[in-house]
Amino acid sequence: MLSILFSAILGLAIGYFALQNATPVTIQLGELVFSDVPLYLIAVGSLILGILIASIFYLARTVSSVHGRHLQPTTDHKTVMALERRIHDLEIENTRLKASHDNHVRDTEYRPEAH
Repeated sequence: MLSILFSAILGLAIGYFALQNATPVTIQLGELVFSDVPLYLIAVGSLILGILIASIFYLARTVSSVHGRHLQPTTDHKTVMALERRIHDLEIENTRLKASHDNHVRDTEYRPEAH
């Protein structure tokens, strides 16, 4: 429903634009000459061509990102495994350092002070 309303409003806007810009112009593309082309056709045609080109680039980016996702999980899995190994190593080191610290604190508490 919303798209129909939007299309109707866009159509009315293009129609109003066409009525205001009906002046015939000449387009030259090298040797090719188009005479008496209404100005609104040039403007609306440029808009449609821009949307078409943008859609092609969007489609190409979407297809390339979908294709790239098939390769990504193996890299992610390797990264996760490496990080889990690193976490395990750090937990072992943390336990060793806590034990060392506890031993140091215990030794300093029971050491008689020298006067």
